[in-house]
Amino acid sequence: MEALLIPGWLHGGLLLVMIVLILTGRRSGVHEQRKRLRAEQAGLRAALQAELSALRAVYRLNLDLIAASAPQLVSGRPYFSIYRGNMQRLVTLSPNEVAAVVTAHAACDTLDAAVQIGMRMRARQSDTALWDARGFDLWRLQRAAHMSADEAQSALEAATLAAETAARQTHWQRLLDWLRARQPAHAMTEPSLKASQ
Repeated sequence: MEALLIPGWLHGGLLLVMIVLILTGRRSGVHEQRKRLRAEQAGLRAALQAELSALRAVYRLNLDLIAASAPQLVSGRPYFSIYRGNMQRLVTLSPNEVAAVVTAHAACDTLDAAVQIGMRMRARQSDTALWDARGFDLWRLQRAAHMSADEAQSALEAATLAAETAARQTHWQRLLDWLRARQPAHAMTEPSLKASQ
């Protein structure tokens, strides 16, 4: 019985098909992974934005309470659940977002500790003021925490908008944008070349 001989071109064709299938499978896997990552980032950004919105509402309320010389302030620590529960997932965000969110929650933590100290001082001194005359100013800390929460909210909103724009862009649009970005550089060099000639 004679052995079946397979032509050389068929070997090459089969090898090419295998290479195409492997590359397509890898590309599809990477695409799905990036899609999952974008979905996780979007969900985390939305949750952090909701948490920061709640914190900002607490800060506004506390500023009103301080202005009215109220005996108590609202703590911001109950609004840390999303931040603390997703510390490991923060690394999926951009460095700018991470820095803004961490700074906002650190300011809130500092403020809450200051409020607790201020309350103990007030209780000991039987004083209705919510800050110490020696410079322990809860109004200033409240305003600083509010500003850091505003900055974190803005950073997350900008990142969300950029992610949505990138998701809508096709590869062809990205190539066109890249070519447009390179055109001014060529346009600037052309007059200088003509002048030198």
